[in-house]
Amino acid sequence: ATFWHTAWAPEQAQPPHSLEIDLGRPRTVIGLRYTPRPDSPNGRFGGYRLEVSEAGYDWTEVSTGTWTNTDQPQVVAWTAGPPREVRLE
Repeated sequence: ATFWHTAWAPEQAQPPHSLEIDLGRPRTVIGLRYTPRPDSPNGRFGGYRLEVSEAGYDWTEVSTGTWTNTDQPQVVAWTAGPPREVRLE
């Protein structure tokens, strides 16, 4: 029922944009599901980099690529971990 959006007024924030998720402690996480905005292509990810960290520093890249411009969920799996934080850029 909600979505994340970068600043767009009074000035648009320039890429790269990132979203960090702190899980509070290392957790068994093996992937991420990104659900694009369903009502508009505005704001959908194209190229992405996904990183994980055990403590909020020393980030490890677990995936990079380009998602299809669709309203369907996109999934990335990885074997690194267990992460405390996940960063999507």
